Amino acid sequence: MATKLSTDRAREAWPHLVTRAAASGEPFTYKQLSEKMKLHWRAAQWFLDVIYNYCNQQGLPPLAALVVNQATKLPGAGCTNWGQPESDFVATRKKIYAHPWPPRAPF
Repeated sequence: MATKLSTDRAREAWPHLVTRAAASGEPFTYKQLSEKMKLHWRAAQWFLDVIYNYCNQQGLPPLAALVVNQATKLPGAGCTNWGQPESDFVATRKKIYAHPWPPRAPF
C-alpha cells in the first residue's frame, strides 16, 4: 500500500512523465527525474511504484517505464518487473507515447 508521501510525489512526477511521453522523448534517468523534483534518486522507486501500479490496475501502458537506469537504459526491475529484452522496451515506449495521458494524475 502506498503512503501519502509516495502518492503525493507520484502526483508531482506525473506531469513530467506525461510531458516526456507527449514529446516522444527519451526516458528520464532516475537521477534526472529526481533532480527535477528536488529529491534523492533513491526516492524514485517509491513514487514510481505508485504510478506503475495505477497504470497496471487500469490496463494502461506503464508510464513509469519512462524512467530508466542510467547504466542499462532500461526500467528498474523493482518498479516495473521488467526483465524483457530491450526490443520489447522500444515497443512499450511506443505504446506509452501513443496513449492520451491526462495532464494531471488521476489518482
